[in-house]
Amino acid sequence: MADTHSIMIVAESEPARWQCTFSNGTVESTADTTGDHGGGETGIRPHELLEAALATCLNMTVRMAAAERGAELDGVTTTVDLDRDCEEPTVAYAIDIVGVEEQIEDDLRAVADGCPVHETLSAELEFEERPSLAE
Repeated sequence: MADTHSIMIVAESEPARWQCTFSNGTVESTADTTGDHGGGETGIRPHELLEAALATCLNMTVRMAAAERGAELDGVTTTVDLDRDCEEPTVAYAIDIVGVEEQIEDDLRAVADGCPVHETLSAELEFEERPSLAE
């Protein structure tokens, strides 16, 4: 089994107010906040990154499951919305699977609930600050 703890995300501040770059050591991207929070709107907002993690994991999980079943898909679109404006934040998602018969589509939807990010977000998480995560 692969060591899931060997890859870290590192975020570094940039000169632009609130903007930061983040990387997994291979790919780099930019995060920022909205103008009404003093940001320059030049990157993905942190909560959007959380939504993106689930949306991409759902999408990949459905496509991998289809490939394992020999099902050719015309496409998969996943949409995620994190509603933080309520007493208990809610994550809503939609999966649009194109190009398979209904029975296979239902099976793929069931598999999607088991995607690793969905399972992680469904678990009770603990947070621990450490002086450093560098080896």
